[in-house]
Amino acid sequence: MPWQVVARSAIGTKHVLKKQPCQDHGNYHKLFEGEIIIGAISDGMGSAKHSDTGSKVAVEVAISQLKNIDWQKKLTEREKAKEIFHNLLITASSELKNEAEQHGYSMQDLACTLLVFVATPDWFTAMQVGDGLLVVRSKDDKDYKLLFQPDKGEFANETTSITSSDVLDEIHIRLEPKPYEFICAATDGIENISLMKREGWRPSEKFFRPLEQYMLSQESESHKSEEIDKFLNSDKINLKTDDDKTLLICVFQPPVTEVANQSISEATDLTVNNQPPAVIEVANQSTSEATNLIVDHQPPAVTEVANQPTFEATDLIVDNQPPAATEVASQSTSEATNLTVDNQPPAVTEVANQATSEATNLTVEDASRQLKDENR
Repeated sequence: MPWQVVARSAIGTKHVLKKQPCQDHGNYHKLFEGEIIIGAISDGMGSAKHSDTGSKVAVEVAISQLKNIDWQKKLTEREKAKEIFHNLLITASSELKNEAEQHGYSMQDLACTLLVFVATPDWFTAMQVGDGLLVVRSKDDKDYKLLFQPDKGEFANETTSITSSDVLDEIHIRLEPKPYEFICAATDGIENISLMKREGWRPSEKFFRPLEQYMLSQESESHKSEEIDKFLNSDKINLKTDDDKTLLICVFQPPVTEVANQSISEATDLTVNNQPPAVIEVANQSTSEATNLIVDHQPPAVTEVANQPTFEATDLIVDNQPPAATEVASQSTSEATNLTVDNQPPAVTEVANQATSEATNLTVEDASRQLKDENR
């Protein structure tokens, strides 16, 4: 499918200590064989007794209502987008009222934020009530962009809820006449580790670039979801934020062989000639240069590049070869590595680039000559 999507929420350590449930919720829905994605996230207010229920109702109402709209018709007028999102908030408020009456809650017991978007191959629209973040990147831009400034009230941890009486006056709406290749919606538990607040809430390249590249890998969506869950629950993240955390990450992948470039990388050349059934994947690291992979007349093989859960270096594994092992481990600032494998006799060829080194080419003859010199 064109859109690869993961939505995960993780409880914050402060809620664990207080024996409170996770108050975040996120979900998505794909339309037209994955060409259009609808996403929604919500953060329940910490002061609201049943905001975990409120956030779930808000997200599911948003998905349910928006998936019934014909999004193949291009949305060109902001007023039309405003009408759609206003109707959504009215419906969500009505559902929350029903939930409150059914269980004897007040509306404020269900207070929560709401961030919703619709992404198509040609255009994009979104709305936000309350805090949270929506970061995007288009095909023509290398930098990530924050679409809405976080809605922060006069006091700490204060923001707007969709249960507020003036919610229609507090809604923020965007209609973009261009598509985005990367979309990340997140609750405010992610803010401290993803946005540079002192630089006008600038999205952190170090946070979003590895996430995007991992999502571009050939792992299944279910496996990616598991790894993102581990990431959100890791000690490294919990030391930096004690709040609930939700990530809804989307990358657009046309249904063709994908070559994913990093922020300062150059084009990757992939040549496969007369190849029996094989899978060839190339994933570059955040500051690496182009990787050139040429495989000619090889026996059946699987060539795989798998990013680790911590989005570290790439491992290249070639199986079912004549007795040989070929490894390429590129570091974060390494330059291009050129690997050529052509009917090699039994050999071990390793190319290990250091942080600022350039590519090293090692042939079997060079290795033999070097060994002889050392034995002298």
